Parts: sequence; structure tokens; C-alpha cells
Amino acid sequence: SRIFNTIGDIDTYALVASKFAELTGDQRFNDYWKFVREGNTEAYLQRILRACPDARFIHMTRNPVAWVQSMGKWGAVGQTVMSMYRETDVGPAAMQDPVALWHVVHDGLESMLRPLGPDRYIRIAGEEAVSNTHSLLARLLDWMGLAHDAATLEAMHHPENSVFAGWGPPGARGGNNPDFLSSPALRTRNDHAALMRIDRAAMPISAAVLAHAQAMGYT
Repeated sequence: SRIFNTIGDIDTYALVASKFAELTGDQRFNDYWKFVREGNTEAYLQRILRACPDARFIHMTRNPVAWVQSMGKWGAVGQTVMSMYRETDVGPAAMQDPVALWHVVHDGLESMLRPLGPDRYIRIAGEEAVSNTHSLLARLLDWMGLAHDAATLEAMHHPENSVFAGWGPPGARGGNNPDFLSSPALRTRNDHAALMRIDRAAMPISAAVLAHAQAMGYT
């Protein structure tokens, strides 16, 4: 169920189709969105998984408090994303803890992907990507069955050479962290323990969110 009193995109499509079915008398409009009307949208995700049996999934996480703070620094982009989740069951004036969004997203991903097993699903912390970059990249390449020689690893340390290391063409701007797009480069850190620490004083964090984050390795 949705954590906020909003209507998802897919529900909107189903409602439009339902009206078409009413106007035309063609039940196929409703049949097409059967699982949405039954509240079983996971069926569509399962179809994707079955259609791509060899697909592998990398689930990257981030410290929940740091994620919220980072979104706040994105200016208009961050405000737009966060405002999408502000209307709660008691009205638009009430502001629910934005960390709840972090929780529901990662909980949903884990529920869908964990049953695939370790050969197809791996979860890594974004903090590890910037503090233990070399060893993490080698581990990911090994997991994917790809070569992780020195030349390959060196190339992966230079994201600025990627065709996606920029804002993109007119009409298709963005798609990545604005800080990276503005100045594409690998920014490493040497304070892994601090990055993994949850700043409980920065904002309210429910027991459920805290327990989930700690299960992921955050402290």
C-alpha cells in the first residue's frame, strides 16, 4: 500500500482505461489493467523478471539521513522530488518524515529482488563506492563474471570519460546527480565509518527505518 494519500501513475492509467471501457463498451480496456485494479501490480514486475532470467541487479543504498540532506542541497530539483511525497492522509498541510520515502523504496526493492538469490542480486552501500572504491569495483566485476585487470579497473576510476558524464542534449537534460553532472569526476573519501553513521539528531527517524538501515550495515 502507498504510504501517502496519493494516486500512482499506473492507477491513473487504469482509471482512464476504465472510463474508456464505460464509454465504448469494450471490456478489453479494463482487462489490460487487471492487476492494477486487483491491487497486484507486483505481477507486472514478476513478468519482467521472468522475461529476463539472466538479468542481474545491483541495489545501491545510501545513509538515509545523508540522502535527505543531499536532496535538500539540490535546490529546485530536490524540492520537486521531496514535494511529491508531502501530502499525507490527514491533508497537504501535514509533512511526513521524508525518511519514510527512503524506507519504502528500499523495502520494496529488497522484497522484489532478494528472492532472486546472490547470483542475480547484490546490495552495496554507496558509501563503500566512494571510500573503498577499488576493492568494491573488483568485487562487482568478479560477481558479474567480468575481467577485473588493472586496465579495466583504472578505466572505471574515470567516470568523467563516460558519454553520460554531462547534462545531456536539449530535451533530455539531467538523469544523474546535479553535482556530478556539473563537475564529473570520481570523488573518493577516507571516512567510511563516519559515512555509515546515522545522525539521529539531524531529523526524526522511526524505529522501523532505523532497524532497516542498521540491517543494511549503517550504524
